[in-house]
Amino acid sequence: MKTKLKPINRNYHIEHDALTEDGMPALFLVLPNTPRLIQFKRGLDRFGGKGMVIGFDFQKEILGRYLGERVEFMPLDFKKVKGVFLENVKTVH
Repeated sequence: MKTKLKPINRNYHIEHDALTEDGMPALFLVLPNTPRLIQFKRGLDRFGGKGMVIGFDFQKEILGRYLGERVEFMPLDFKKVKGVFLENVKTVH
């Protein structure tokens, strides 16, 4: 799945890191940040609508259970990201 993301909207009333092309708030959750996740969910609950979470593939099941069906999950392949990261680290030394 590919989607283009728009920059953050500081006037938006839900915690987010970007907006989807459709205007849904998107949250990057590759590092555990429970307070931001709770704020994101509360915002969606309060104002309705849908959202997107971008995180590692192994996070999908637990986040899906917590966030429910209103949130679309965009998985990042952990092995690929790790490989790119390690490759870049090797070139620094």
